[in-house]
Amino acid sequence: MLRINLLPPYIYAGKAKGRVTALWVIILVAVVGGLLFFKSTIDADKERINKEASDLEPKAKKADDDATLATKINTDSATIRAKADFARNAIKHDQETYPNLYRNVVMYTWNRVLYDYIRPEGATVNMSAFTPTLPDVAHYLMAMERNPNVSRVDIRMSSIPGFPNEGGAQGQQGMGQQQQGAGVRPESGGGHDFLVTLNLYQPIPAGPTFGGGGGAAQPAGGGMPGMGGSGGMMSGGMMSGGPMMSGGPMMSGGGGGKAGAA
Repeated sequence: MLRINLLPPYIYAGKAKGRVTALWVIILVAVVGGLLFFKSTIDADKERINKEASDLEPKAKKADDDATLATKINTDSATIRAKADFARNAIKHDQETYPNLYRNVVMYTWNRVLYDYIRPEGATVNMSAFTPTLPDVAHYLMAMERNPNVSRVDIRMSSIPGFPNEGGAQGQQGMGQQQQGAGVRPESGGGHDFLVTLNLYQPIPAGPTFGGGGGAAQPAGGGMPGMGGSGGMMSGGMMSGGPMMSGGPMMSGGGGGKAGAA
């Protein structure tokens, strides 16, 4: 059967408005509920973050205090650390430079020569030496001139023999005479003292400098102090009766390598 609606449309307008209003109320309640839930979540996060910040404040203050203390310690210890670095570098320089130089001198030293001191500085090595006879001085000169590190050997001595005068007598000191003096000369007899200067091809590396204390920069010892001393004896590298060098091995060996065959 065919149904025909003869009622006018305004009859149903009230019901439609009611449904639309109810739908909008539901939507509004959902939006408001969502906003309230979101706000409660934000408030909870805010409270948690504030609590964590409060807990971290003492640690942050301690970290700031530690940083301030570290800066103060670094400032106060700058001079001490500079001295420590200087001492460390000076020890390394001495250990790497002078033992090799002394070994080189010993290697080309005639085995009948005694050293009173060895003083390296710059491009030279100055030594005070003793030998029993003049031929030993010549042997020493020939041996040291073979040293590949040495460009020139200078020897100074006051006991060079003189020539006979008209009366047949020798000069101040004849071939049979021996110089008398101090130094490393044994108590049992005389001999010849002489000074040696070795001129090096390569200068001795300069040591580290320290400019702390408000003064001018100071080198590490200004060149190695002399080896030996009062009563010290060194023959072909063997030293006795004198202080040992700190930081270097004891040099030993009677003949001195190539020099012993001269």
